Amino acid sequence: MKKNASITEMVRGYKSVKKIELLPFHNIGRSKYRALQREYRAGDLPIPGPEKIAVLKRSISLV
Repeated sequence: MKKNASITEMVRGYKSVKKIELLPFHNIGRSKYRALQREYRAGDLPIPGPEKIAVLKRSISLV
């Protein structure tokens, strides 16, 4: 496997993988981390919009 292989390339060889589902990032857990006095490392990650999710979905087709 190539060092920078895409998700599609990584799973293409596995016959048991029929599809890949994307779960968009959200920051709902931020308040829980704060309550636990833990660092929320994903705090600066942008939340992808529907356009970005659509582009990513098209890029991971297993067909």
